[in-house]
Amino acid sequence: MNYMKADHYQGHKGFLDELYGRDWDHLIDLNMNIIRYLAEVFAIDTPIVMSSSLECIKSENILSEPMYAGNGTTPGDPGKDAKYLKNYRATKRLIDICKELGADTYVSGIGGKEYMIEDMFADEGIKLEYLQFHHPVYRQCYPDFIPNLSSPDYIMNVAPLGAEI
Repeated sequence: MNYMKADHYQGHKGFLDELYGRDWDHLIDLNMNIIRYLAEVFAIDTPIVMSSSLECIKSENILSEPMYAGNGTTPGDPGKDAKYLKNYRATKRLIDICKELGADTYVSGIGGKEYMIEDMFADEGIKLEYLQFHHPVYRQCYPDFIPNLSSPDYIMNVAPLGAEI
């Protein structure tokens, strides 16, 4: 109801009707439906690969990773060691995915700085970049711009289906 007055509501109404009119058995099916639609709207043709289809994920054995992987923490401090191990495993997983897909660069949100072990990327020859998001200001259907809404807000107000963004 909130977007009925938006400039491009009618162009996206069919998708919304199908989305809300369907009984979804699995959240992943709903999410992938939305992701594919938004990729089409934004003309993104990057292949979508499910991590569950990757060999490095299928064969992953996190229990075989060392508890102390050169982290420089004092053995016996389970808080530091557990946190480092969690960060180590998360970083290793990302690196393994990059290697399997042939990526030479990994682009992370700024929140990745909180857990990724940056040197591990460099050691594997993978460049690590952080995305600095700068929110665009665009015309919304109501006065007083509200930032940080969602891609549906943007496409209803700015992007007709199939538009060059």
